[in-house]
Amino acid sequence: MDGAIGFWRRRPGAAVAIAIACLVALRIAVLAATPLELGPDEAQYWRWSRSLDWGYYSKPPLIAWGIAAATSVFGDAEWGVRLLAPIAHGLAGFFLFSLGRRAFDPVVGAWSAALYLLMPGVWLSSAIMSTDAVLLPMWTATLFCLWRLRETPRLTEGLLLGLALGLAMLAKYAALYLIGGAVLASLIDLQTRRALMSPGGLAALAVAALVLSPNLAWNAANDFATVSHTTDNANWNAATFD
Repeated sequence: MDGAIGFWRRRPGAAVAIAIACLVALRIAVLAATPLELGPDEAQYWRWSRSLDWGYYSKPPLIAWGIAAATSVFGDAEWGVRLLAPIAHGLAGFFLFSLGRRAFDPVVGAWSAALYLLMPGVWLSSAIMSTDAVLLPMWTATLFCLWRLRETPRLTEGLLLGLALGLAMLAKYAALYLIGGAVLASLIDLQTRRALMSPGGLAALAVAALVLSPNLAWNAANDFATVSHTTDNANWNAATFD
């Protein structure tokens, strides 16, 4: 016990990484043992992974790319199709730890990762293949990179932020909410405002747009199928005050 505490104090990042890796390994073992077959959405995503493209009818392409990468190594068994989910959530937890450590201290970071990874919704999402599982590591990476840009508004930090944001939007268009959140934060926080208006902040937007541009081109060539499907799901026309 004393050795574990000492290791945590000396190398908190490595300690958290090992803990997350053990949890991810447990979740992968559960995937391998479960008799549950693929659900309809999972089967659709797997079907997309057989024919890689820059976009699909109802979702951006990152989930299909991830499934294709996993199944090319581990085969088309159900656990292979779902393999990316627990790994992705593990990465999201580590980015939350990194953000908490950088903004506050390692203890805050560790609790942030633990609370996220042990939430019932994340337990469930680690057992199925969904766009949320692909989105959340990119989402937390974007938050981490935004904090780094806020601290040090350099061009390099902006490029990393743009890459993370672009990949998040290739996972799910809900990543656009990150831009709105950053704008709101800039209204009340001077450092965030300066960072977003710096060359690094402008570079972030340019890189994010560049990463997303092939998907936008695919949509333009396919009657904006994904965009219109997302709009239909939002159902803005039926929105009321409540």
